[in-house]
Amino acid sequence: MTGWTSSGPVFMVVNPESFACPASPDRGYVFDYCTTGYYGIGRAGTESISQTIDISNLASDISSGLVNINLSAYAIKWLSASDATIKLELLNGSDTVLDTYSQSVTTGSCWQALTIDQNSIDPDTTTLRITLSATISNESPAIDYIEFDGVSLILTKSESEINI
Repeated sequence: MTGWTSSGPVFMVVNPESFACPASPDRGYVFDYCTTGYYGIGRAGTESISQTIDISNLASDISSGLVNINLSAYAIKWLSASDATIKLELLNGSDTVLDTYSQSVTTGSCWQALTIDQNSIDPDTTTLRITLSATISNESPAIDYIEFDGVSLILTKSESEINI
């Protein structure tokens, strides 16, 4: 999982076609969280993977309110008691969290597109942290899994406002 930091040992990259999992709309390898393969059936757990991105080279545009962020991903959870969330944190130069935005899967057993759009971000932002979080609930009595795919971060520069 090059470029990603994991909070535990369970997250892995897999080809969903090698399992009985539905393929994602992105049709690639996926980040997979399945406690069954690691701990055994019925085991609850929470784990996340994150990536930190330095955007301090955009400081002038950020402080002028010109930088917009779009974070998107596909996610699936098999059972509805579980949770699959993408989170975007804006941090300053001291790694203090300035703002947090998140989006979660709302239903089980089908891929959903999750999107976070943020315009005119906090002017002190120097770093972005993307987190993919998976929680398998104690209420999951059988095999359960959570997968993420197609993670995309796009920064755009908006045009300056023209006052007439």
